[in-house]
Amino acid sequence: MKPNINMLSQLPPRFTAEELSNVITLQEDPKVCLELFNWASQQHRFRHDVCSYHITIKKLGAAKMYQEMDDVVNQVLADVGSEALEARKLNCQYI
Repeated sequence: MKPNINMLSQLPPRFTAEELSNVITLQEDPKVCLELFNWASQQHRFRHDVCSYHITIKKLGAAKMYQEMDDVVNQVLADVGSEALEARKLNCQYI
């Protein structure tokens, strides 16, 4: 599902993971956050970073959307790998 035009208008044409994180941070509805996160995942040449994963997981957890949160965690592990994730510093202003 494609997010609504208001959300997409907040992103530049070739948005970065940081810009996506900024937009997700401003969204209050966790379902909208997840929709935007999933849409971005399907965009050509886009890769999530630690911050975009983190803010999405945090919002879903706060909303008690545990299954959706678990799905994103599994995506992190598939995309990054648990060893690589542990080796990275979580240097994210959204924490």
